Amino acid sequence: MEVERYDVERRKDRNVSSCRQGGRFELKQRLMTMGLIPGTRIKVLPSAPMGDPMAIGLRSYNLALRRADAEKIEVTEIKEGAGA
Repeated sequence: MEVERYDVERRKDRNVSSCRQGGRFELKQRLMTMGLIPGTRIKVLPSAPMGDPMAIGLRSYNLALRRADAEKIEVTEIKEGAGA
């Protein structure tokens, strides 16, 4: 499955494949603490007019992230007909 950037087409479900460190271990740890671990299903939600911060839905809540932080999250597309 091809890895895509986080800011993919809105309203489509994606799975988190990894969180890149990007020089800041604290950021990767914080993202994972918030539930952004590999295999988690997320959905990009409508966000601020300028796109920063952006909102994602995961598990049972919505999360707002700075675009710079969201770019550290790598996701994969969920194929049609894949389990819920």
